[in-house]
Amino acid sequence: MSSMRAQPPAAKYAPQPPVAGKEYGVEEVAQPPVVAQPPVVAQPPVVAQPPVVAQPPVVAEPQPVVAPQPIVPVAPPRAYPKLKQKDARYATESTEGSKDLPSILQNGERWVAEGRIASIDLYMIKHFGWAQADVDKYVHQKQKAVVSYLGDEEREAFKLQCGPTVTQGPAKTVFDTSNMFSKHSGKGFGIYVMSKHGEVYADQHKVGLFHHSSFLAGGDVAAAGELKVSAGTVRHVTNKTGHYKAGSEELWQLLDEFKRCGVGLGSIGVTLVDAPRPYIGGAAKFYVDHKPA
Repeated sequence: MSSMRAQPPAAKYAPQPPVAGKEYGVEEVAQPPVVAQPPVVAQPPVVAQPPVVAQPPVVAEPQPVVAPQPIVPVAPPRAYPKLKQKDARYATESTEGSKDLPSILQNGERWVAEGRIASIDLYMIKHFGWAQADVDKYVHQKQKAVVSYLGDEEREAFKLQCGPTVTQGPAKTVFDTSNMFSKHSGKGFGIYVMSKHGEVYADQHKVGLFHHSSFLAGGDVAAAGELKVSAGTVRHVTNKTGHYKAGSEELWQLLDEFKRCGVGLGSIGVTLVDAPRPYIGGAAKFYVDHKPA
């Protein structure tokens, strides 16, 4: 037993096997910790879709056959054949004024001096159709008076719409001459002209300021004279106009236009300027008697 050699004490730690990667002096890199993945959420079950039902084919509705509209020829505007020109003596009335007005005013002053009338204002208003504003402007303020000539737009306010009830202007106001004046026939009458296309214009007569020539700015007329209208009903017409000297042919053209647009002729009286009394039988008889051949 004494012959046996004593064994060295056992190492405190047993030798460890070499670590991979260290044998060449390379340190091992620590790996990041594994992140836990969220749990998988169960998807809802797929719901089966109902089968697609085939739609019936769209049947086109039969379209009605539209007959072509006939082309209606547009009638040319009426053109009355008999026209009257303005008397040459009135050629400068719209620029130089009425040649008659100075003598009218002189006569009025004489009437006032003789005591035949109270004032020149009353003289011009009562006998010549003026308004007080006209007297103030052209007599007292001595402004130059000329005869008014209407432009195209101004003229529309004086245009009559003829029919069973006569109206005037864009507003179609029922026409009435009760408060109007004409130098020849006096209170209750207005003056009128008709264009070659049958357009009738009418208003108050103001001697030296507003005449038959005013409506068409001195142009030719197919008829002209005076008329009396009560609440839209034509009562009387004449052919009195010093500017145009219209005759029976022109008056017939006015009545023809009245008849065409629905103005009844049966209740209309007629007076010719060169006749001593109204025409027997009135407008209806005159229309027949003077119809062109």
